Amino acid sequence: MSQVGWRTAMEHALYGAEGFYTRGERPAAHFRTSVHASRRFAHAMARLVTEVDDALGGPARFDLVDVGAGSGELLAEIHATAGLDGRLRPIAVEVAPRPAGLSPAIEWRDRLLETVAEH
Repeated sequence: MSQVGWRTAMEHALYGAEGFYTRGERPAAHFRTSVHASRRFAHAMARLVTEVDDALGGPARFDLVDVGAGSGELLAEIHATAGLDGRLRPIAVEVAPRPAGLSPAIEWRDRLLETVAEH
């Protein structure tokens, strides 16, 4: 029997072929985060997004990347709340499959982009 280090064992358990995050179950079925507890966190993030947008002078496109996006609830709420006149580009990065019913306005990726500006 070969030994596997802790890091490798955790990566396999979480992200392997049958890992917790890759087998299609949603984390919200097992635990809650601030996104699931209340809409207040998403609304606070939407306010922050609009403030950053103002500080940047209202760029033609505002890329917002959520790494470890779960089911995309946070991006969906920010997208619905922040507005930005169609300039907001929400991008979810999550190894789990794209959830059914998620707004088509939210891009779904299974890994980080090299650079957001080029895509």
